[in-house]
Amino acid sequence: MLAISAPTLLGLSDTVRTAVRTATPETLCVGVEGFGLSPELDARVRAATAALRIVHPRASVSL
Repeated sequence: MLAISAPTLLGLSDTVRTAVRTATPETLCVGVEGFGLSPELDARVRAATAALRIVHPRASVSL
């Protein structure tokens, strides 16, 4: 299953890396495929976002 998804995952990691490098230090935009469609995924993303805000309180995080 990972072998099938590997090209997509690697492409996404390159996209994320580029976005992080070009973003201002206090801005993070998070996009998660399926967000808003799965309560379990939404809860995990919101928990991760809340943890990020604790570690980086000056950061602006949007979903």
